[in-house]
Amino acid sequence: MDTTNEGEQAPNRPMPVTHVRKHRYFWLTVVAVVLLAALAGSGITYFTLRGSRWLSARVPAQTENGQRAEEGEASVIRLEKAKWKVAGLRIEPAQRETLSQVVQVTGKLALNEDRLPQIYSQVEGLVHEVPVYFGQEVAAGQRLVVIDSQQIGLAKLELIKSRLATRLAEVDYQWQQTVETNVQALIESLRKRVPLAQIEETFLDRDMGDYRSQLVSAYARLHKSQADYERLNDLSEQRITAGKDLLTAQAALEADQATMLALLEQIKFTSSHSRLAAEHELQKA
Repeated sequence: MDTTNEGEQAPNRPMPVTHVRKHRYFWLTVVAVVLLAALAGSGITYFTLRGSRWLSARVPAQTENGQRAEEGEASVIRLEKAKWKVAGLRIEPAQRETLSQVVQVTGKLALNEDRLPQIYSQVEGLVHEVPVYFGQEVAAGQRLVVIDSQQIGLAKLELIKSRLATRLAEVDYQWQQTVETNVQALIESLRKRVPLAQIEETFLDRDMGDYRSQLVSAYARLHKSQADYERLNDLSEQRITAGKDLLTAQAALEADQATMLALLEQIKFTSSHSRLAAEHELQKA
């Protein structure tokens, strides 16, 4: 019979087998409870996250009127027709067109070198004025730059001289042409033996230069010689004058006739030659 006090144990007495098993079951139960609590906490957290995701994915979309879309259907946004213009929407038939896409890149603005003409001055000088600016549109004949150049000054002087020479050549040609025309008309009248008074009246205001005095003087001498010969011839027939005087008058008449013919040919040729020379100088100018 065990005489020890209740709750006390002998220090060297072994524990019964039944009591040891109860302690083992107790600690196993505690460990199992802890494991179950940990698994339960993890499961609750996992299902909470999954549930929130599932709920957010399953919440149906709402239309403009506040109605929820049916489960499994695509969400539809309806816009009143009155708001289409503000939103920039319009309905048109489908057609093939070029789709433009705007791409923003970094670049550098510069002129097209293929369309940029290089303008150089043909003469040396100092730039006095530039009435246009870089990049400005210009028209044909518009002044681009003003240059002070000695070469241009000399060229202008030569141009003025050339124009003056041309003008002088034109005036000289016109003069020679007029003189030739008038001289030819005078020679034709002299060949017809028109009276001297009529010739002077007809060609009084016509330009002839020195040819007028030469022709009229020669014609007057010829007219006098002709008159002297006829007068002496009449006297000779009446035997009033000597035959020697008649011969002298006849010789003078023949000399004046020869001189007149030679002068006519010379003046005709000279006037024509002068006109041709003036025409040549005009062409050179």
